[in-house]
Amino acid sequence: MAISVEDVTKVPFYNFHDPIPLPPPPSLTRKLPTFKTTLPSLYSSTILLEYSEPAAVPAPPPPPKPNLFLILPPELRLLIYTHLLTNKHHHRRTLSVADNITNAPPSTQYPIHLHQHHNKTNNLHPSVLLTCKQIHAEALPILYTHNTFSTTHPTQLHHHLTSIGPLNTSLLRSLHIFVPWSNSSSTIWSWIVLLHNLSEHATGLRYLEIGWDTNIPWLTHMEPGDEARGLGDNILFVHALARLRQLRRLKIYGFFGVEWPGYLRRELGGGGTVVEVECGLVRSVVLEGGGDEVGGSSSRGRGALEKARVEWEENMKAFGLFQRGTVGVVP
Repeated sequence: MAISVEDVTKVPFYNFHDPIPLPPPPSLTRKLPTFKTTLPSLYSSTILLEYSEPAAVPAPPPPPKPNLFLILPPELRLLIYTHLLTNKHHHRRTLSVADNITNAPPSTQYPIHLHQHHNKTNNLHPSVLLTCKQIHAEALPILYTHNTFSTTHPTQLHHHLTSIGPLNTSLLRSLHIFVPWSNSSSTIWSWIVLLHNLSEHATGLRYLEIGWDTNIPWLTHMEPGDEARGLGDNILFVHALARLRQLRRLKIYGFFGVEWPGYLRRELGGGGTVVEVECGLVRSVVLEGGGDEVGGSSSRGRGALEKARVEWEENMKAFGLFQRGTVGVVP
């Protein structure tokens, strides 16, 4: 094959003394990604959405039935509370001095003895107070204003006041206190503290009946201040008693100092307190095997009346003997 001049001239001529040329630099421009400017049509395809069946909604509970008791008129509810929370049982008095309690204030029923918490004869139904808040608020004052609470020891009443709280203590309306002669020297300060607390916190107290006992068979052998004489001639006791200025009526009975009635009338009478006095211990006589007080014309009734008369005379003799030992003791 013949080589022409044109073929020779097309072959590049290199001077082997020149440097080898470098490849061209890469381009500094970057290729940006391209985006489609057209969006797919919303209606280009059909999307089927499936929804589950809605859960069945439970039916609302029926409205609570109204308390039929609270629908009653307030006056009728109060009558029911009074029936449930007022002690209607008459504790029959025997000839025991420790059990003697004289007539209760006219505004109250028979006493509730704090030392007999579980006595079923009280005929009280305090469980009604746990029914609901409204019944509790309506009925609670009746329990403390329509009953007379009775005690023979300061610790009993102190524990009771602590358990019911200051609000209920202020609702107490009537109290009966009987002070035995036994252990009188060890309980005097407890009695004084109790009377002080009553004067400060029992602001609703209106009726107080208090009696003092003594060891009657030993009266002729005792000097004033002997423990067996009891606290009826203790000046500190009567001073603490005179602090109860919220009372409307104070009744003292049993064996007490000859100057006590006059002192209490001077201290409390200015505030409107009526001071009543009953000499000695009046004991009701209960017929053996019977449920009524002395009465009728039966031989049993006449015998009981005669027995009561004899004991009354002995009681008055003992009362006079006790008071002679307090002459000159001025509060």
